[in-house]
Amino acid sequence: MSTENINDYAVGFNRSEMGEAQGRIAALTTAFEDLAKAMGDVTGRKHVVYLSEGFDSQVILGSDDFERRQELASASATGNYSAVDSEEMYGSTGTLGAVESMLEEFRRADCTIQAVDIGGLRAGADGASRRSGQDSLFMMANSTGGELYRNFNDLSGAMGQMLERTSVTYVLAFQAEDIKFDGDFHNLRIELKGDVPKGAKLVHKPGYYAPRPYKDRSIIEKRLEAAQQILSGEDAGVLGASVVAAPFRAEAGRAYVPVLIEIDGPSLLAGLTGKTAALEIYAYAIAEDGSVGDFMTQTMGLDVEKVKPALEASGVKFFGDLELPPGDYLVRVLVRDAEGGRSATRAVPVMVPEFGSGVPTLAMPLFPEEPGKWLMVQEAAGSEARSARPFPFVLDGNAYLPAAKPVIKAGGTAQFVLVGYNLGDESVPLETTFMTADGSPVEGPKISFVARGQGASPDATQLVLQLEPNGLPAGEYRLVTSLEGQERTTSIPFVVSGG
Repeated sequence: MSTENINDYAVGFNRSEMGEAQGRIAALTTAFEDLAKAMGDVTGRKHVVYLSEGFDSQVILGSDDFERRQELASASATGNYSAVDSEEMYGSTGTLGAVESMLEEFRRADCTIQAVDIGGLRAGADGASRRSGQDSLFMMANSTGGELYRNFNDLSGAMGQMLERTSVTYVLAFQAEDIKFDGDFHNLRIELKGDVPKGAKLVHKPGYYAPRPYKDRSIIEKRLEAAQQILSGEDAGVLGASVVAAPFRAEAGRAYVPVLIEIDGPSLLAGLTGKTAALEIYAYAIAEDGSVGDFMTQTMGLDVEKVKPALEASGVKFFGDLELPPGDYLVRVLVRDAEGGRSATRAVPVMVPEFGSGVPTLAMPLFPEEPGKWLMVQEAAGSEARSARPFPFVLDGNAYLPAAKPVIKAGGTAQFVLVGYNLGDESVPLETTFMTADGSPVEGPKISFVARGQGASPDATQLVLQLEPNGLPAGEYRLVTSLEGQERTTSIPFVVSGG
């Protein structure tokens, strides 16, 4: 084989290897760019911890072998262009562009890459390839404001350093005006003023994306937005919604927790443009340690032409359930219009007692409402255990559904039910207080005893009481109940209407 043929073979072989490497990098940049775009919809600064050996940086920067570059330069100078591979000499501009586009998406999403080099974990790693991989990891970290943690055989050490370096963040906020919902990117410029400490490094979000129409967002973006809304724990949103969740004793010491969600019909209709109302419902029980005790999800489609009268009169009432062990939870609920993105988030506390402990406990007040008021929808994927249990809401032998936010006419009265456990046979030392929507105590309403009966389990007692607003002006209030001498309280909001 002639020298010229050998050179042609070598160039072809290098190009084949380069093509394979470019393909791997293209797959990586595409996946990471999609991730960055999805993360852009999550509020706040994000960190992606990337555990990798990196990729061959020579693919985008050209060969770092000095002698090989000299050979290529000499061949080019003497006109032996067949022996010169421009991508080996200068790198692949197309692949470099893809990497830069990926990194720009991370910067725009205010998302840093914290790169941890794990090449040292692999025995017999080649020194040259290790340096090349570290170069690519450094580029990814440095270009997004992150750090490269080199040669870490002990990943816990890398994580410790990472947590220390990212432990302090300053939050700045501003209100942009006249934003168009077109998804365009807007640059931000932030500078340090005054005496800046030596070696200080300012890393900030380079800009922000204007919101895009909900229908144009990807499935991943919509899911991340839903997760963010649920975890925020705040009551927010343009849809009207109210939630009631009460624990009842179940088997093995756990609680059966019916969750009833009322979705205001007029607010739902106000933003609909099609013939179908597509709704998504999420409910998560978050324990004090941040773990998820149980959850439920439901999607539904409503034919607007058929159900419009019911929506205009009241709305939708959804009945689902959770199963929880003893403990204190915050049940976080998200209701979302799957077409337009309008939503409502609500959070209600649920205290699940140790039912078998013998300690007297009291569940939240439940106000029975007239049947037929709502368009009822039941959780489709309910548990088999639920269908085997007795219906929890029964008064005088009749089933009822409690109101999430009961309405009492001024001058009228309303009955409510309290379910207690281990209350004994004597009179129940009950304490009740009333507050305005902002938490201020109010005087005047009266509570009177109506009846006492057996609950669904042998240790359960059902108390029926009557509430008289007694001159409270129209508005929103909260009824708080507790057993005398106990710090634990349960409560429910209610509305006094104007006549």
